[in-house]
Amino acid sequence: YHFDSDPPVADPSVLESAAHRALAREAAERSFVLLKNQGATLPMTRGAGVDIVVTGALANFENLGDTGSSSVTSSSVVTVLEGLMADASGATITHMDHDPTTAPDQATISAADYVVVVAGLTANNEGEGDIGAGDRTSLALSATDVQWINDVAALSSKVIVVLEGGAAITMGNFLPNVEAVVFAWYPGVEGGAALANVLFGDVNPSGRLPIVFPVAEADLPPFDNVSTEVTYGYFHGYRHLDHNGTTPLFPFGFGLSYTTFTYANLVVDPGAGNAAATLRVSVDVTNAGSRSGRETVQLYVGAPGSTVNPRFVRDLRAVEQVDLAAGQTQTVTLEVPVADLGIWDTSLNAFRVESTQYRVEVGSSSRDLPLNAMVGLTEN
Repeated sequence: YHFDSDPPVADPSVLESAAHRALAREAAERSFVLLKNQGATLPMTRGAGVDIVVTGALANFENLGDTGSSSVTSSSVVTVLEGLMADASGATITHMDHDPTTAPDQATISAADYVVVVAGLTANNEGEGDIGAGDRTSLALSATDVQWINDVAALSSKVIVVLEGGAAITMGNFLPNVEAVVFAWYPGVEGGAALANVLFGDVNPSGRLPIVFPVAEADLPPFDNVSTEVTYGYFHGYRHLDHNGTTPLFPFGFGLSYTTFTYANLVVDPGAGNAAATLRVSVDVTNAGSRSGRETVQLYVGAPGSTVNPRFVRDLRAVEQVDLAAGQTQTVTLEVPVADLGIWDTSLNAFRVESTQYRVEVGSSSRDLPLNAMVGLTEN
């Protein structure tokens, strides 16, 4: 659109332009979350002499997501298979569009250097009710997908599962059997090209989970999409699991990298220590690995001494991303207006900051918080 006109005028020449597709690819690359990477299976090597099998129901499926209000179309979508084939640098890519149940199929899987299984959800599984598929009734993969993954895993020790979908998927029935898992969401028109860049290591994955993945559906509040009225409690998502002391499958804010990051030298400045102040927290973050990467530094705040019930065990209050070369250290500063830590007081009909001790925690996810400190804050 040309927004300098009134009304704005659409410019068809920029639709699916190279710049827009490059942006779509970058957005996808930055969104992918590496959930498991046992034995540094990823990134894959490529080139002549490397054999890669690509399989799974979604391997060559143009998966753009819901058909409701977020529905999009494109004249061309790069599937995972297409992306890997275009970026293999001479590696042999074999597409197996079915579960490997025959002896020749099983031999192909066993001989491969890597096996990429693409599974997950489509618009037929989830979306807006009355338009698309509506709410999922289960967080599990289909039995067909699980069987496919496990059949492959029984034949290979280099299995990489790529999961597509819009929200959490439980994985207990296949996660222990595979070496790597990448959550790709609905990766968009350049999703296959973006995924190839991540799987082959041209891009270091830096996505982080914006939701918690539970071990089991029972770990979450009861789900009811049938009743006309449902009463829910105060706790949801990672706050619900924290409140109940439940271990998640993958915590809120979680995501692996091809490098490692360490944290040190936490400094907490409460400002004036009252609701008019800004809580400033600084920490030194070091890329302790051998390649550059992007870390998402997360600041959580809790009030363990609070007299108000209920309170969250911890609540995400600030996030900063930092790009670090191998061996580089950078001081990251996160800021939270103290007034934002207020709770609703029904007697005052307003938010107020409770005068108590607050626990500040910093790390890479809601369950990986190596640094913490206590700070006293007071009301004005």
